[in-house]
Amino acid sequence: MSDEAPSEYYPDDRTMIRIGAALAIAFAIGVLVWLLFIRDDDDGALTRSSSEPAIEAHIVTSGGLADVAASLGHPVYWAGEHQGEQLELSGTKDGSVYVRYLTGGAEAGDDRPDFLTVGTYPVEDALGVLRKRGKCSPPRCDRPLRHELPGGGLLVAEEANPTSAYLAFPGQNFQIEIFDPRPGQALKLGLSGKILPVR
Repeated sequence: MSDEAPSEYYPDDRTMIRIGAALAIAFAIGVLVWLLFIRDDDDGALTRSSSEPAIEAHIVTSGGLADVAASLGHPVYWAGEHQGEQLELSGTKDGSVYVRYLTGGAEAGDDRPDFLTVGTYPVEDALGVLRKRGKCSPPRCDRPLRHELPGGGLLVAEEANPTSAYLAFPGQNFQIEIFDPRPGQALKLGLSGKILPVR
């Protein structure tokens, strides 16, 4: 009696290809679902959907910016009005909002990273997340610069990234990023007390 199993116990090549294709498709769907609905970014921001703009970049007045902030129902931070600069407002479906200060005749939607920008991002327990980010843990340590702010807020900047600084305040699920293409200016502006919610 042969020890060899009957041939019907072994799938043919076409069956193996179909099984492999089904597994590949299932894996791809799983990755897509994770990217679109589940993944948490390292900074605590929740990525629930595509970053396709929910608010198209457009020029606003300070009054128009206040109206949009009121309609969103959550704080939108900015650096106040600057003489000779136009305010550009944009936002994404995840609730992030950006206020840019355009100069030199730049138009809304200009893709150059040449302008002061204040971003407001939805981040659960933003202050706690920023406190963790501000800790230096060797050997992976980029020497964060931590500054306690009035009212219990915190500002964190990193020597490795001198064009950005991050703010968070107690009781808010929003983190604020200040970007300025001139190294060190974001930190200086964050410490100035001029980064405030639009009113």
